[in-house]
Amino acid sequence: MVIRLRRLLLAAALSFESERPDYIFLAAAKVGGIYAKNSYPAEFMRSNLLIQDNVIHAAHEYGAKKLLFLGSSCIYPKLAPQPIKEEYLLTGPLEPTNEWYAIAKIAGIKTCQAYRKQYGFNAISIMPTNLYGPGDNFDLVTSHVLPALIRKFHEAKKSGRSEVTIWGSGRPKREFLHVDDLAEAAVFLMENYDDGEIINVGAGKDMSIVELAKLIREITGCQTEIVFDPRYVNENKFDNRLPVY
Repeated sequence: MVIRLRRLLLAAALSFESERPDYIFLAAAKVGGIYAKNSYPAEFMRSNLLIQDNVIHAAHEYGAKKLLFLGSSCIYPKLAPQPIKEEYLLTGPLEPTNEWYAIAKIAGIKTCQAYRKQYGFNAISIMPTNLYGPGDNFDLVTSHVLPALIRKFHEAKKSGRSEVTIWGSGRPKREFLHVDDLAEAAVFLMENYDDGEIINVGAGKDMSIVELAKLIREITGCQTEIVFDPRYVNENKFDNRLPVY
C-alpha cells in the first residue's frame, strides 16, 4: 500500500513537470464508509494528507494558474446546526466515525489557504455533499451509504431474504448530489470563484437514512423489512428502541 502510494505520488509530480497543467481539479482521495474509516484510521489520514500535499505543492511549484480542492461535508462539527453553513467549520467536535478522514480534509483546506497566503496561489476549496452516480463503489465494507443500500436491497430481492439490516438508528439526515451536478458546479466555480473561503455544494434538500432506505426498497421492488443495528448509531450508544420498517 505505502510503496504503491509513493509511486503514484512520484508519477503525479513527474506528470506536473512534463504536462504543466493550468487548471487542476483535486478530486483524488481515499474514501469509504463507516466500517472502513473506523477500521483503518491511519490509512485514511496518511493517504489523504499525502495526496493533498503532493498535488497542491506540485500545482504551485510548476506554475498552475488555479487549483480546486474537493473536500467533504464531514468536515463540519457533529452537532452543527442545519442547514450547515461554511462558517461552522472548526466550531465544535467532529463526528467520531469520520474524525480521521475529516481532519485530513480540513488539512487540505488549510493547505490551500496557506499557499494562497504565502505564495498568492489561487487555490479554492469546495465542500460537496454525499455523491452518487455511475462508477460508484458498491463494496459493502468500503462504500458510502447510498450504494451500500442499493446493493443490500438488490441482493435481498434476488435471494428472497426477509429483512435488510442497516447500521445505526436511521435517524441521521444526509443530503445527496449526483456526480454530474457536482462536475457542473466545479467547472462553474473554477471559472467564477477566486476566494480563499470554502464554499458548500449541495442539492439543498436532505432526507433521513430511514427515508432513503424506504425509497430504495420501493424502487428495487423489494418486499423485505428494514431493521436497524444499534451497535453503529452515530452517538456510539446502544438504543434498543429502534424500529423495524
